[in-house]
Amino acid sequence: MNKSRILPIVIIINLLFAGCVKYSKQNKDSPLTKINEKWMDEQLVLPLSLERLKDSLPIKNVKPYTIIAFYNGNCSACYLELHKWKKVIPQLSKVNQVEFKFILTGPSKPFLQYNLEEIDFSIDFVFYDKNDEFINHYNYMNSAGYLFSSLLVNRDNDILSIGNPTISNDDLIRFIKLME
Repeated sequence: MNKSRILPIVIIINLLFAGCVKYSKQNKDSPLTKINEKWMDEQLVLPLSLERLKDSLPIKNVKPYTIIAFYNGNCSACYLELHKWKKVIPQLSKVNQVEFKFILTGPSKPFLQYNLEEIDFSIDFVFYDKNDEFINHYNYMNSAGYLFSSLLVNRDNDILSIGNPTISNDDLIRFIKLME
C-alpha cells in the first residue's frame, strides 16, 4: 500500500478516536452523571404528606425494585410525557419484579384524576403531592424536558439510578441492567 493511501486512513482513525474520547469526557461531565454521582446510594425519603389517588397503593415498596417518577400535574404537556410510560412499563415489567409510583403536583386530587382519566392512565400508581414537598427536596427532577424525572430504587429505598426511560433509551437500558 502506498503512503498516499495510508495517511488518510491514519487521519480518519485519529479523528474517530478523538471523537470517542471527547464523547466519553462529555458523558462523564454530563448533568445526569453528576446527579447520579451525588444521589446514588442515598436513601429516598417520601414525604408523609403524599396522598394516594387510590387507597390500594402501598407506600412501602413491596417488590425488589420501584421506579418513582415525578410530573407537574398543572401542565397539560406533562400529561403527554406521563402517557409515554404506557409503552415503557411493559418493557420494564418483563425484566424483573418492579413496581411503579408516580408523584404528581397540582391544584387538587380531582383535577389530577380527571386529567389522568383523559389520557387513560391508571390512577393505581399515582400519589398526589399537594405541598410540593417531594419536588422541593428532589428539585433536579423538575428539569426542563423531565430528563431526570425518574428514580430506580431498591426495596430499602436506596437510589440506584436517576434518568428517564421514556425519553432516553440509555436510561431504559441502564434501569433494566440494574434490575437483572
